[in-house]
Amino acid sequence: MPATSPFYEAHRPLRTLGERREDARRATQNTAPPALKPCYNGFMPLLDQSYIEDAIVRRNARASLIDGMWYSVMVGLTNPFFGVLAMKLGATDYLVGLLASLPALVAMLSQLPGAAYTNRFARHLDPVIRSAWAYRVFYLVFAVIPFIKLPGASRAWLFVTLLAVSNLPGTASGVAWTALMGKLFPGNIRGVIFGERNMAAGLVTLVATAIAGVWLDVVRFPYNYSSLYVISFGALMASLYYLTKLREEPSAPALRAPTTAPSSVRAPAVHKPAGGLSRLALHNHPRFVSFTITSFVFHLGLNLTVAVFTILFVRILHLPQVWIGAFSALNGVTSVLTYQAWGRVADRRGNLWVLVASTGGFGASILLYVVSGSPLFLSLLMLVGGVCAAGFNLALFNGLLDVTPQEGRATYVAVFNTLMGVTGFLSPLAGVFLLDRVGLASVFIIAAVVRLAGAVLYRREMRTAAQVAA
Repeated sequence: MPATSPFYEAHRPLRTLGERREDARRATQNTAPPALKPCYNGFMPLLDQSYIEDAIVRRNARASLIDGMWYSVMVGLTNPFFGVLAMKLGATDYLVGLLASLPALVAMLSQLPGAAYTNRFARHLDPVIRSAWAYRVFYLVFAVIPFIKLPGASRAWLFVTLLAVSNLPGTASGVAWTALMGKLFPGNIRGVIFGERNMAAGLVTLVATAIAGVWLDVVRFPYNYSSLYVISFGALMASLYYLTKLREEPSAPALRAPTTAPSSVRAPAVHKPAGGLSRLALHNHPRFVSFTITSFVFHLGLNLTVAVFTILFVRILHLPQVWIGAFSALNGVTSVLTYQAWGRVADRRGNLWVLVASTGGFGASILLYVVSGSPLFLSLLMLVGGVCAAGFNLALFNGLLDVTPQEGRATYVAVFNTLMGVTGFLSPLAGVFLLDRVGLASVFIIAAVVRLAGAVLYRREMRTAAQVAA
């Protein structure tokens, strides 16, 4: 794996979508570059994969893109409103904190078992389909919960518990899916394929969230939420249909990694000791250790306000659900629109520079939430947050790949995700605890300090990387 951004390894420097597709087409042919055809900018046509010469890869790319779009319907209809629904079911502030923490805990504990489960199959698609089936059934259960008659906050506890449990098959499916994507799409065109997939998924999420916000305010509870989960289940089944359209050749048994140790996302043709990450392996990769510690610190501050935002919008500001949906949509809009710009910056200045800039922006902007509770002012902050999120999400993934060895990469990534999951479990609960003890303004100040400390540590990582490169 070269020490460059995997999303953009098919094009140096980053150019327009049409030029990038031409680069990818030439890469699959391995021919000298002809004169470029007239190219285009913008989002469409995203469903045209004619630049991919191999018919199987082209069919897989189209199926994966449509799968992502259907899955994003569910994301947009439900994810921004999990906390709001929990409150309507009777959740206390601490239960809202658990709504963020418990799913993160389950996902954290499922990472390594999910990788081991994936390695039991000759085809990665098999565990993806099996786990995806189990995950999708939960959305029908969620649709029924608002109608169940239970005392006190019992319905809220039931919802939070089942949401956390759904992360068991969800995480297993995600681990297998990541390995599958690395197998199906060659590295020289993977950047273009997933750039288009992420763009399409982001646009669908925005539209679904905007519609859901209006729907929840105009339709009576509980029919509004129940109907959204039924629709989400239908979208998830459409997503599953296109997952089954993917075509994967089974791995040769001799090349499969031992089931006791998760294999690399890339072709698992290496032989490594069972047990994955030994102390010696960590000692040999100090940049991975340092990057993981830095990311852990920043995520402590990032996740501190996850549950606090829901409490702020619903209990303190009493905002209608259409505004909560609008906030999520605005955040997503700026992420989609600035994703390519961050990619250009990452190509010129490096992933760590993007991490410093985006985490610094996260740290500074969180302080402004104590200035005003006006929905318009909060909308501006959501726009800023979307810009920072686009850079951070892009550079964190690429930066992690830069510091992990190709041998056993899936295990390193699983360990990284597990440690970030620790912050996803502890920080939201800590945020609710601090909200009760020291107040809203102090929580945001503490979160800003921790986030900015993470930005400083990423700056140190950037200097270390420059010294190593020199």
